[in-house]
Amino acid sequence: IAVSNGNLVELLNSNGEVIATLGLELTHATAFAYDSVHTDLYISGVSPKNVSIFRKHITKQGGSFPLQPIVARSTQYYIQSLAYDPVTFTLFWTTGPGRTIMNANLNENKTELAKESVLHKFVDELPYGIAIDTCSRTLFWTNCNIGKPTIERSSLEGKERIVIVEKELFKPMAVTISKGSDRYLYWVDEKGYYFTIERCALDGSQRQKIIRSEHQQPSSLAIAGKRLYWTDTVANSVWSVFNYSAAPLKNYSTDQNGILKAVISIYEDIAVDNTCDNFLFKVVNVSGGICLNGAVTQTGSCLCDAGFTGVNCETSLCHNLCFNGGECTINSSTPTCNCSHSFAGDRCEIDLCNNKCLNGGHCAVSAGVIECICLEGFMGDRCQFTSTLCSHFCNQVTHLNRSEALQCRCLNPGAMVEENATMGNGRFISFRYKKWPVWSLGAVCLILLTVCLVLSVIVFKQKGRPRLVRRYQVNANSVKTSARSTSGDCEIAIENCCNMNICDTPCYEPEFRAPGKNTTSKKEEKCGLLSNMDVQPADAASNDLF
Repeated sequence: IAVSNGNLVELLNSNGEVIATLGLELTHATAFAYDSVHTDLYISGVSPKNVSIFRKHITKQGGSFPLQPIVARSTQYYIQSLAYDPVTFTLFWTTGPGRTIMNANLNENKTELAKESVLHKFVDELPYGIAIDTCSRTLFWTNCNIGKPTIERSSLEGKERIVIVEKELFKPMAVTISKGSDRYLYWVDEKGYYFTIERCALDGSQRQKIIRSEHQQPSSLAIAGKRLYWTDTVANSVWSVFNYSAAPLKNYSTDQNGILKAVISIYEDIAVDNTCDNFLFKVVNVSGGICLNGAVTQTGSCLCDAGFTGVNCETSLCHNLCFNGGECTINSSTPTCNCSHSFAGDRCEIDLCNNKCLNGGHCAVSAGVIECICLEGFMGDRCQFTSTLCSHFCNQVTHLNRSEALQCRCLNPGAMVEENATMGNGRFISFRYKKWPVWSLGAVCLILLTVCLVLSVIVFKQKGRPRLVRRYQVNANSVKTSARSTSGDCEIAIENCCNMNICDTPCYEPEFRAPGKNTTSKKEEKCGLLSNMDVQPADAASNDLF
């Protein structure tokens, strides 16, 4: 791979070792594109010259030629990513806030600057990453506008523009395409403090998440063989994974002042066969007809070979049968899919790793066994447990990675512990069985219920206090009657004179209060309300009623 390091380009092998260093007459390089036919590296960056894109020829021995100016600098945009089509000698690039995708046709024999033109002009989109599939003649790019992020494609002429991915995107950045028969589109999606690397088929189907990691800011993406590379401007490093299933591994970093901004694959392992043997098929042409994969009978019909059908045996039973790289074989004239290690189903349509690992864990399949590689702080067969749970029970803990249940060992002898015979003689606490908060809450509720019942029994057993009623016969001639009395006599029932107020007296009123200072208290007035009454003598039995 080639990595930009300030004003240098460093060529690395798969172990992250620098095998060659190329000097640049630039302040720093920001984007790469590679022509594998002519081994030319196209570079964009900041230069004191009035040029924004250069070409540098690289030899197989790691040597290079001086930079050749290709495209003049523009004050209206800043180049984000480059892509090159070796068939038409056309260079494409995105402008980000410039909201355009530009292109320029290059002639390797020309020395003057190429004339640029606008391929796509956008209104709201912010094109960032760009890649070309030379086989299908298709251009792919990412729109990093967080208001409506998308991944789109069109023909190299700018026609047939469609959106292939638009759901569950936040800020898609770099993009690249794998080589070979099973070509996939890979992209980086920045999601705040973490990012993901995902892939899909070139039509947007078969979407799959490859990497989820945190505290990085990838700026470019490259694929070399079965290894995936990306640059991280936070740690100023290049990271890589092998076979798209392991945890990310730090591959290369620098102590220099340059920023590792761009990375591109210059790896070529496709052997070019100039013959057409792989594209020829046997055609049986008899007077009765043509059979592409079979023989012609005497009646003129086709007798197809195993695995083919149709009038002329033109249809293969294995055509588009197996997904996700599954291999189709014919057994007893019946097609069967032999799936790769991470897929299952009759057509290899089931991803065994789909939604398997939680909390950002990475799914890996080894020898037919699916396992999750958990991030720091998580554990379990699906990364479903977090080690911070132990802190709720023990102030000092050591975590035990168990797949059945989360367990922790309390280092403090005074902490709550539980003997677990299955774990040996150590003192452990199991979160699956510890329910002391539930039992404590139940005990408190039971005590409160008992207190309420006891108080209720006491209240209902209290007897009513006796009511004392005393009756008096009052002569109207002995005292002044109240204006409210209409008869000569009035009979009142006195329960407790101390509890009476002035308005409760039915027949008599207190003496008229003269203006001025009142020296008599209200309590004394109540005591004298019934003064000067004539009480008719009677026996005790007739006066006191209970």
